[in-house]
Amino acid sequence: MKAKENEILLIYNSEKQQDRKTKGYADTLNDHALNERDVLTDNLTETQIAEIARDMNIEIAELVDKNSDLYLQEYKNKSLSDDEITKVLAKNPEMIKTPIAYVGSEVFFVGSAYDFVNKDFDIEGVKSHKGNKFEK
Repeated sequence: MKAKENEILLIYNSEKQQDRKTKGYADTLNDHALNERDVLTDNLTETQIAEIARDMNIEIAELVDKNSDLYLQEYKNKSLSDDEITKVLAKNPEMIKTPIAYVGSEVFFVGSAYDFVNKDFDIEGVKSHKGNKFEK
């Protein structure tokens, strides 16, 4: 998975409020088109899940949302191989830790909507004349 030039590929979960908030911020970025992938409706394949982990330079297990209800109920105390984890995530996308943003050659978990500000993207209302002076 890659983002095109001047594009943000945002992988998010539409049932999570923080993810929807992040999507809203990403949509306000100047000079970047938003390409969104909701894990609940745009199912990721096992190959795509492994590719995301590789692109992020993390272990596949780090893509698991350890706060998800399903993880806590069924997988918390289980030891799974990488192949098993990718199968579980492909079948249960609500367990994928999101949001994840691809921007140019960078890919990262978006911990907060302000991560885009930290990456020095121009967000309407934050860096424009409408924003607070201390945020510019």
